[in-house]
Parts: sequence; C-alpha cells; structure tokens
Amino acid sequence: MEAFTTTLLLLACSPPYTQVGDRCLFIDNVLSGNWTELTAVCQDLGGELVDLHDANLLAYIVEHLYETGRSDVSYWVGATDQAVEGQWNWLTGAPVHMNTPLWGDLKDGVQQPTGGAKENCAVLLKEDYYFMHDASCSNPHSLICQQTPDSLLQDPALSTTRGRPSVECPHPYEVIGGRCLFVNVPSSGTWEEQRRFCELLHGGHMIKLDDANVLGALFDYLHAHDLTSSYVYIGGSDSKKEGDWRWLDGTPVRMGTPFWGAQGSSPQEPQGGTSQNCSSLINTDHFFLHDLECDSLVGVICEH
Repeated sequence: MEAFTTTLLLLACSPPYTQVGDRCLFIDNVLSGNWTELTAVCQDLGGELVDLHDANLLAYIVEHLYETGRSDVSYWVGATDQAVEGQWNWLTGAPVHMNTPLWGDLKDGVQQPTGGAKENCAVLLKEDYYFMHDASCSNPHSLICQQTPDSLLQDPALSTTRGRPSVECPHPYEVIGGRCLFVNVPSSGTWEEQRRFCELLHGGHMIKLDDANVLGALFDYLHAHDLTSSYVYIGGSDSKKEGDWRWLDGTPVRMGTPFWGAQGSSPQEPQGGTSQNCSSLINTDHFFLHDLECDSLVGVICEH
C-alpha cells in the first residue's frame, strides 16, 4: 500500500528532540517512571509531556513507534484531571477533547476514561493500539516529551489557536469541524447508492475523513443531535485492490490509530478481508472507522 503522505513544515529540533509530525518530540522507551517523575524529566530537557490538542499528531506518533521499534511499552502524555475529577486538561491548561478520536476502550467496550478518582493521568496504552487511557499516576510508564521550536513560536501564522476561516455551506450541508457536511441518518442505502446520493446533493461526495479532529467533531455532532442509532458510510474503499484503501479521489486512507477502531479482543480494523470493502463509522465502536459489506443498508456522511 502507498504510504500516507502530507506536507509538513521542516522544524529545527534541538537534541534530543526529533521531528515527528509537526512537533519536536523526544520518545524514550527505556526510561520509566511515574507521571510526576517523567513530567520533571521533560522539564529538565526543556520541554513537557506531549499534548495531543491536534489529534492528528497521535497518528504520526503511533506510526513512529512502530517504525522505530518502540511499540513495546506504554507512554505518559501531558493530560490529567488531578485538579478537578473528570475535568481533563493538558499541561498548558487547555481542555482535553473527550471521547473519539483520542480515547480508547478495553474489552468491555466502555470508552475511556473510566478509572474515576483512582486514575488521574493519561497514557497511550500499548494494549489498545496506543489510544489514550486514564491510569494511576503512580504507575511506571515511558515518556514522550515535546519541545516547541522558537521558529514556530515566532510565526503567528502557525499558531494552533488561530481561528478557522468562515465557511458557508449550501443547504442541507452545515459546518462540522470546519467542513461542509451533511449527515444523512436514519436514511439507508448501499455504499454505491449513498455515493450517488452525495453526488446529486449539490455535487458533493462521501466525506474524505483524513483529519482526526474532524472525526472528533463528527462524534460530538452525532451525539448532540441524537444520531447514534446507525452506522454511516464514508468515502473510503478497497474494492479495486484488497487492502489498498483509497478515498474517492484516489488518495490513500490513513490506517491505524486514531482513525480505525477495534472491538473487544479483536485486532484493529479493517479486518473484513474481501467480504468487507467499504468504510463506515459504526455506533457500536464509538464511531471509529470499520470496514463493512458494501451492500449493507446504512446512512452516509456527504461533504461539499
């Protein structure tokens, strides 16, 4: 399969930091300690435990862990609810986006965090494909530190706090996560029928879900509008070549965390082989991506 690629700004990271995605990170799978100890280590290195306010960074981190042979341990990240139980914040003070796409689950299928007052620090859990879980802050795990290069700090155009450009969407599309989207639920059709439906709707197309933050915005939208009773098709398929997942525009679908889910003790999706060649967001796995039979009758998310 063709590797997922995107254009990233080349950063001037100072040792021991190296560029991962759009951040300068130091990932160490040998050093182990509790959350407080490793927070101090990152500070000594001129950084802090990594924050994932941009959920796309998690995809780069997970790819890096597997590519560099560091997928043998779990890693602390800079999120905690030690100050107020249930109120998760990054070390910067910014709130943590809850639920999908950052937080995983265990075999019980209940989405994290679930540890209550006993588990107040966030970890990327090896046993759950490096989705985020809450854990006891005294547990020993490894660390991912982040450093922000001076060049980024001096460039306001690269600030993650900048506002989104205004978007105007033709009816019935509406702005969700900065995109013009229409969630067509509870209507149902096959993948091909829903593809044609989106094309007829102001020349749209099935959503190209290549941004993990948009996935999070969709999860929030579906729950806020009580649209959680159905699966929904999106625009990815491996019908042309088994295992080679492509969006409708021919670009590769990003695999793994934080896009594709896993249920119970099953391996991470996609797992349906030649019988399941169309992508969907499924309500029984927190609306993470799963492969599905293309003749299944489900809803769709269109994009304009």
